[in-house]
Amino acid sequence: MKRIQHVMIRASAGSGKTYQLTNRFIQLLVCGRAPERIIALTFTRKAAGEFFAEILTKLAEAAQDAKAAKKLASDIGMQDTSKATFGKALRTLVDGMGRLSLGTIDSFFHRVLGLFPLEFGLGAEFEMMSEFHKQQARLHVLENLLAHHETRPKERDDLIESFRLSTAGQDSRNFVGSFEEHLKSCHELLLRVPDANRWGDSALIWPTGNSWVAQKMALPDMVADWRSHLDAGQGFPAGLQKSWNGIADNLAAWAPGKNLFAKSIKLLKSAMEDLDAMEQGDWEFQYRTA
Repeated sequence: MKRIQHVMIRASAGSGKTYQLTNRFIQLLVCGRAPERIIALTFTRKAAGEFFAEILTKLAEAAQDAKAAKKLASDIGMQDTSKATFGKALRTLVDGMGRLSLGTIDSFFHRVLGLFPLEFGLGAEFEMMSEFHKQQARLHVLENLLAHHETRPKERDDLIESFRLSTAGQDSRNFVGSFEEHLKSCHELLLRVPDANRWGDSALIWPTGNSWVAQKMALPDMVADWRSHLDAGQGFPAGLQKSWNGIADNLAAWAPGKNLFAKSIKLLKSAMEDLDAMEQGDWEFQYRTA
């Protein structure tokens, strides 16, 4: 039996992962590995089906056509592989279809848990939840979360406030759907960092202090200073002066979550794109009057 080296493939979507992985699977088969000893896992059932179909297609074509066999042999790095060898690999694969570990990651772990339920603290039978049942379970949790007798008021109010801040300025007419998406994103963050001590500790998040707080406190003074320069008269046309004043009004009432570009969009975006030039006194903006 030929010794095969470990291989790691890093590739983005659409760059040929399926092509490489199917060739790898076939290479293992040709080298004598039993199909049931090869694990090929994907994220979706559709992808798993396409993966298996591609393997069968490649082997069937190589088993019937010498040219296809030569190409596949070259692709898997085993140039001496014949049509007959590919035909034998195809027969071995078909005979072992019922024992294949070719499917989704979820189904594989479900099988593992089924083999060792007690070791994982599962004393009764269990099954994978369908998307419908997942949705129903989430809605049930959401109902309990918002019920006054099911949760602590402060924690519930904090969660609702975090949702309000995350959707500030957004026009969402589907509260349940939007709130559910917010919960999912919060849950994903919690799974990534389960240590509660790392949440909300400003000293840990900003060891040198939170500059955002200082900037927020300084914003009114900055806007007032800007207004004084505008009021002093810079020789701007009336329309451009009005645009600058509109930007100042918007900045004075601005807060995280609100639209920064609510006024004079073109002028403000142009200024922000060329902040370096503006600080050096070398910024230009072409303003056309009617």
